[in-house]
Amino acid sequence: MVSDKHSLNSHVSKGVIGLFCFVLIFFAFLITSNMQHAEAANPVVITTPQQLDDIRHDVEGDYVLGGNINLDVAPYNTGGGWEAIDGFKGTFDGKGYDITGLMIDSNKNRAGLFGDVSGKASFSNVNLVNVNVNAGHNVGALLGHIGLGGLIENVTVSGKISGVDSVGGVAGYLSNAKIKNSHADVTVTSTSRAGGLISSGGGEGAVIENSTSKGSVSTTGRGIGGLAGEATNIINSSSSAKVTSTHNDTSSDVGGLAGRVTPFKGEVTDSYATGDVHASNGERVGGLIGSLSSSTVAPVTNSYATGTVTGKKYVGGLVGRNNGIAISNSHSTGEVYGINSVGGLIGYHFHNDGIVQKSYSTSPVIATGDNVGGLIGETKDASKIIDTYARGNVSGEVNVGGLVGFNPASTIERSYASGKVTGSNELGGLVGNDVFGKFSTNAPNFYDKETTTMLDSDGATGEATINLQKRSTFKNWNFTSTWKLSKNDYPVLRDTPFDSLTDVSSGYWGRDDVTEIVETGIMSGSPNANQPGTFTFRPADNITRAEFAVVIINALGENVGTESTGFKDDRSIPNWAKKEVAKAKSLGIIKGDAAGKFNPSQKISRAEIATMVARAYDLPMDGFGGPTLFEDQSSIPSWAEAEVSAVVAQQIMQGQDRNGKLYFAPTSQAQRIEAGLSALRAYQLD
Repeated sequence: MVSDKHSLNSHVSKGVIGLFCFVLIFFAFLITSNMQHAEAANPVVITTPQQLDDIRHDVEGDYVLGGNINLDVAPYNTGGGWEAIDGFKGTFDGKGYDITGLMIDSNKNRAGLFGDVSGKASFSNVNLVNVNVNAGHNVGALLGHIGLGGLIENVTVSGKISGVDSVGGVAGYLSNAKIKNSHADVTVTSTSRAGGLISSGGGEGAVIENSTSKGSVSTTGRGIGGLAGEATNIINSSSSAKVTSTHNDTSSDVGGLAGRVTPFKGEVTDSYATGDVHASNGERVGGLIGSLSSSTVAPVTNSYATGTVTGKKYVGGLVGRNNGIAISNSHSTGEVYGINSVGGLIGYHFHNDGIVQKSYSTSPVIATGDNVGGLIGETKDASKIIDTYARGNVSGEVNVGGLVGFNPASTIERSYASGKVTGSNELGGLVGNDVFGKFSTNAPNFYDKETTTMLDSDGATGEATINLQKRSTFKNWNFTSTWKLSKNDYPVLRDTPFDSLTDVSSGYWGRDDVTEIVETGIMSGSPNANQPGTFTFRPADNITRAEFAVVIINALGENVGTESTGFKDDRSIPNWAKKEVAKAKSLGIIKGDAAGKFNPSQKISRAEIATMVARAYDLPMDGFGGPTLFEDQSSIPSWAEAEVSAVVAQQIMQGQDRNGKLYFAPTSQAQRIEAGLSALRAYQLD
């Protein structure tokens, strides 16, 4: 029993000791945690070059600048200059102050103000001014390399940065790290991989956001971009830097924004490049991106390029080579020069997952070789091209098309081309050489047979210029969500769908008509009290004489002046319509009744609309025999016969089909959709 008690006491003692140790460890943790929070709350203030240099002795601390720092002093401006601070894991807040005169001249790798930085580190509000950095691999003014989870935010750099490989204005290499709201005005040179902001950003977590670059970036090697040599995610960022590469291998990857977008689950969105891109011996050269790689989805959306692009092969105004990436709502406008596989938007577009939609190019394309197109030079596999257009002139040798040069098997729908096409063999207004391409009669394609000077045998319909400026030509094209047509112009793509009318559904037969009526300012809707910011059109409602007077003056685009109409019922004319009624009367569009009254609130008839439209647009009254088409011709008033003939002949108004018989219904009250359509069609003729 004694032995058992001793054993029990021993166990109890051990338990108490264990509990005591746990409590000590717990409180130690709390104290350490509080100390860390205290350090974060009370960072070290840096005001001198020496204090900045001393950070290397405590790389886990938190630091802020307390004023501007000039590094153009000894020993930091002599010999190899500043030595990068390696292994930093803390926070560095510049508080908007400047660090001026950073100089590095060595062959060391991972060079910058900081060198190889932990993913735990963050840098913010730092201005590096007039830097002069020359080092080896992974070189940037702020840092050479930053790891997973690292953050660079609100950093600006100006000056010169050069190195052997992976050279960027702000940072060399970002490994799953982020850079936001940062800007570089720099001259960057390297023998391989370079970018105005960063050289490379690898991994799904590598993000460039709300950042810009300008100046120039040049290399003798591959992987160069105005913003980044290689990147995964680029969001709302831009570059105006001039990009130059003398690389002459098969995979140069040169772009105005990024040389290459790597195959991770990333995106390029709301971004653009305006600088010229020159790589006359290079392949995979683009105004925005040199090369897009597949593997996973990395869409390019709402992005554009405007600079002149020069390359050798796989050259595009937006993208040089696209391997299976979706490109939408994007465009290019700069001149494009190359030899083979050259396109206004994309040089080479392939892979079954590759789709280009709601995108266009107005870039002139000048090539000396084969596979040249106003939008895409060469396609491959079952890629898709939907809701696109190209307007630039296109020249090459073999396989030259207004939209696509060489199309083995891609699907093309609802697209058109209008630029002049020149070459020696296999030429086309839409496609130069089509092998097994797929075209749908329900989603037709077109080309301007006058401006392209082409006559295609399949794939598209050649139309005269005037017909390609009429919405009626484009059957089954969506002119409310996707396309928009302005007077005397070809269709263009919408930035956003027209969705402000709540009572005109997508299935309504006149939906696109209503859209154009409203957008041209001919008619408007009424505010929808239930949905602020939206309107109702009420297409089936009747319309008064005063309302149609406003409609017809809006369609004519006439300026209104006096409010005096001279009608005996002038006082009953609403104030919102009085000026338009007065203008319509002065133009001879309306005359009033025998009693000298206008009758503004009276519902207008179809015969009255025909008369007002014919007078407004001075339509020829040559007796086209319009009324003789209708079963109710005897019901057409004598004062409206010639006008009805004129509007019917000009296809401004049509009859109503009743069991296979055609009636004009002259005395029927017109609906708002009928009134708007009549004014719109007349407007389109003018």
